[in-house]
Amino acid sequence: MILHDTRGRDASVETASGHRTVLLDAAVLLAFLFSEVAYLVRFVPDYVARGHGGDYPLYVQMAEALLVNSVRSPWKFRLLNPLLASIPIRLGTSPEIAFLIVCFASAFGACLLMAMYLRQLALSEWSARAGALLFAASVGGLIPLRRYYGYPDATTNLVILAVLICAASQRAIATAISLGLAALAKESALLLLPFLALRMKVPTVWWRRAAVLGVPVIVFVLLHTLISSSDPPGSSPLGFTISEQFRYWDTAMVHGAGRWVLWAFAYSMGPLWLIAWLSGARNPLFIKSFAPFLLVLGVPLLRTTDTERVLMLCFPVVFPLVGRALDECGNSRRRSVVAVVTGICTLGAQLTFDWAPKATQFGVNPKDFVFLSLCVIPVGLVFVCRSMAPTLIAAPLDWPAGTGAVNTQPA
Repeated sequence: MILHDTRGRDASVETASGHRTVLLDAAVLLAFLFSEVAYLVRFVPDYVARGHGGDYPLYVQMAEALLVNSVRSPWKFRLLNPLLASIPIRLGTSPEIAFLIVCFASAFGACLLMAMYLRQLALSEWSARAGALLFAASVGGLIPLRRYYGYPDATTNLVILAVLICAASQRAIATAISLGLAALAKESALLLLPFLALRMKVPTVWWRRAAVLGVPVIVFVLLHTLISSSDPPGSSPLGFTISEQFRYWDTAMVHGAGRWVLWAFAYSMGPLWLIAWLSGARNPLFIKSFAPFLLVLGVPLLRTTDTERVLMLCFPVVFPLVGRALDECGNSRRRSVVAVVTGICTLGAQLTFDWAPKATQFGVNPKDFVFLSLCVIPVGLVFVCRSMAPTLIAAPLDWPAGTGAVNTQPA
């Protein structure tokens, strides 16, 4: 009797299946992001020109002269995005198109990595792809493309996901390289370090693990040591002073603290917050595992002039919880309905960004009502669908054990 070893054949089949999954993800996400850009170009007045606002001129200066410029801290040390944009600029492309290309490419890469990240957390193939599309409809795609595409947000999302995927796969060298690139993208990467210090399993020797986690700190210190500061005497290294921080809060809360909080959550991830909250009740250990990361986010929340952009950094926690909620919605028809409605409501919340109605009734204006409706409808659907399938409870989310395996099974 001859026994045939099928392990190699099974591995090749699994690899081929994984490649097909990634290619399908790429095709779907690319088409979705192209449709977003086409919409913005067609319906948003002066879409390309509006990218010139905010901090965009600072990044253009850096793209044209990366190290020798008059840009202040902390923008001066966010080198990765301007460095990438400088390549098409040197080939003759205008700065706005160069930054738009970099933003689109980074958004595409981040959305693709989001699908991989969700599969690493044992979500089904369907929910991982749906979660990546919801990411493209908000934090990962539409938001960086619609607002100031010259900002490094899309690139920062990309490197943060690369860090998490490499760390979960127990690839120490790849994690160190990703952390170094993340530090070049934006100082927000340092917020991951407390979480990684507790959750990384490789290297097993503590000092080697400390060496991996020390890479972004070394990069950060070297940037501030080797690049001469352009800050005027007496200025804050954070780019704004305490008095400027209070002026921001006064301006942001001109319509009331409650409306400011509502809009900050709606502009960041809208209805996805409520779905994540509902899902979090069944996945408390997953939220607890990310507690070090969520706690340190309180620091930039107290020192920011763009609250919703800090809230967006919660995406590594929010989207797995949303994906798990989709997995628990029952059959494929229910899941599809919930995903489509959630996507429409998420896009709707983002596309009302420039709407500023002044008329109020009992302290509530039409924008408040629309935002609340767009948030409540999807979470209501999730609640109803889960109650129709009470026995369908997926396994609790958890950080991967470290095998590097990715779930490609369609649940």
